[in-house]
Amino acid sequence: YGATVLSPLLPELLQRYPKLEIELDLADRLVDLVAEEVDVAIRFGKLANSSLIARPLTRLPIVLVASPAYLAGHGIPQHPTELTQHQCISTSSCGPDKFWEFQQHGESLLVPIQGPLHTNSNRAAKPAVLNGMGLMFVTRYQVEEELQAGLLVPVLADFMPVPLPVHLVYPH
Repeated sequence: YGATVLSPLLPELLQRYPKLEIELDLADRLVDLVAEEVDVAIRFGKLANSSLIARPLTRLPIVLVASPAYLAGHGIPQHPTELTQHQCISTSSCGPDKFWEFQQHGESLLVPIQGPLHTNSNRAAKPAVLNGMGLMFVTRYQVEEELQAGLLVPVLADFMPVPLPVHLVYPH
């Protein structure tokens, strides 16, 4: 998110505020803002209770995607429960038990998944999905170019969870 969405905004910000100095740390970990003397951070998902001030920035839609080749060879799932018969490329965001959460009639639907690859990075998982190895559950901005180019296809759009909240957080 930092490299794709935030960093393109920095030149204009720095031009507008020429005395501002930015140290952009794109670490994918929970930072202790006070202990590490960090002024602001971007947090995804439901926020933990804390003494930090939080400002909502946006909400990121989630998509389930696969390559046209994978879908041609394995079929297009019509319901999330059918994913137990598919190869799912999972990331650490799905949790240690490897479940994906969907919505059906406004209620949460947890579906166990399996597949040939589990990684802590959506960017690392994307080549496997592009090469027809399975399906991937991901925030849409991470695959927007591939969707526009037809290299990936969204699946089960009617069952997607609520968009992922994104907040700017900072200490008092």
